Amino acid sequence: MIKKNRVFLTMLVFSIMFFVISRAEAEVTLTAKVDKERVAVGEKMLLTAKLEWEQVENEEIRITKINTPQCSLLELVDSSQVSRVELRFGRVVSIQTLEYIFKAKKEGIDKISALTAEYIVGSDEQKFDVSLGSIEIKVISLKEKLISGFGFIAAITAGTFAGIMCVFLLLRKWRKKQNAASLNKYAGSHYEREAIDRLRDIIKYRLEGDFKKYYGALHRILADYAKAKHRIEIANKDEEEIRRLSYGTDIPGEFLSLLVETVRLSERVRFAGYELNPDEERKVSTGIQKYLKSSISNENDETI
Repeated sequence: MIKKNRVFLTMLVFSIMFFVISRAEAEVTLTAKVDKERVAVGEKMLLTAKLEWEQVENEEIRITKINTPQCSLLELVDSSQVSRVELRFGRVVSIQTLEYIFKAKKEGIDKISALTAEYIVGSDEQKFDVSLGSIEIKVISLKEKLISGFGFIAAITAGTFAGIMCVFLLLRKWRKKQNAASLNKYAGSHYEREAIDRLRDIIKYRLEGDFKKYYGALHRILADYAKAKHRIEIANKDEEEIRRLSYGTDIPGEFLSLLVETVRLSERVRFAGYELNPDEERKVSTGIQKYLKSSISNENDETI
C-alpha cells in the first residue's frame, strides 16, 4: 500500500512540473523604447513597443487589450500596429509591434504612462497581463535647444541672422524640391522600368509554384528599387526597421505598405513554411505592378 502511494505521488509531482513548465513557455514579453528622451516643443517623438511570445502547442496566446500610453507634455498624433511571425532556432515566435508618434506641446519633465497588455492562454482562456514601467522624458523650449546645440555665441547671433537664414533655407528647400521633381520627370521612370523588367524575369517562379524563390527575388527587387529611388537601405531589414528608416523620408505611403506586406509574406513563406492563399498573392503582385506603372509618365496599361 505504501509503495503504491509513493508511485502515485511521484506521478502527481511530475504532472504538476510538466504543467508549470508548459505554462512558463506560454508567456508574453513586453519591451519599449523612445527614439529620444529629450525633445523640443513642436518636435515629434517615436515610442516603439514590442510584444513577443513563442507559439506553443495547445497554449495559444491571444492579446486582448493594450492600453494607450499618455503624457501631459505630449500629444498623440498617430499610431500603428504590425503583427508578424519569425522562426528562431526552430521555434515559431509571434511579434506584435506598436508605434506611437507624439508631438511635444509644452515644456517640463514628466513620464509616459506605463504600458500594460492583457492576454489569454489556451482553450481554458486563463487571463494574464504584462506591464512595463513608465518612461521619463523632458520637453525643452526651442531657445534652449538652440543654446545647447550651437553654444552661447550662436544663440546671440541667431537673432540677427534669423530672417536671412529663414529665407535662405526656404529657397534652398524649394530649389531642392524643384530639382527632385525635374529629375523624376525626365529620368525617374528608369528605376520603375528596370524593376518591371526584373519582375517579368521572376514570373516563372510563381508559375512553377516556387513561392520561396519568387518572394526572395521579389524582396531583392523592391530593396534595390527603394535604395535607388528613395535612398533607403532596406535589405535584410524587418518590418519594424523599415518603418523606422522611412520615418521622415519622402517614400510614398502606398509603396511603404506594399513593401512591408511583401517583407511579411516573404518571411512567412521562406522561413515559417506558410502557404499563401490566392487573394494574398494576387493582392501583393498586382499592387506592385500597378504602383510601378502609375509612377511612369504616359505608361501603357500593359500586363506583366
